[in-house]
Amino acid sequence: MEPPAALLAAKELQLTARGQLVSFHGGSMEPFLKDGDQLRVEAVTWVEVAPGDIVTYRLDDRFPTLRVVHKGASKLVLRGDRWPFADFDVWEADLLGRVTERRRGGDVRHEPISPGDCRHTSPGSTIVLGA
Repeated sequence: MEPPAALLAAKELQLTARGQLVSFHGGSMEPFLKDGDQLRVEAVTWVEVAPGDIVTYRLDDRFPTLRVVHKGASKLVLRGDRWPFADFDVWEADLLGRVTERRRGGDVRHEPISPGDCRHTSPGSTIVLGA
């Protein structure tokens, strides 16, 4: 059963809400991202995305998080760090945000993924990220 469009829109807004931390689940990005890591995903424009960035995108009712390996005019090619054999095409309209911070094991140190301002906030609601 497919979730209602309003529910998916609400999850997308929650995902990119300023200061929101979300939980990453899965093994596609090991060892850099591990199951249970807390991530900050910030909305990003297409022109701001570059190879090497870790981005979250919309895929049906899921929100996979993978690394950009190539950027074309309107399409990204993404790959999991642990999945060097599988590429995923993502179109501009499905891009939700870029991972800007990772937290692991309750450690409050900030580990920026990309350059930018990473500030401490309390964990919020949990949404599942990962492939």
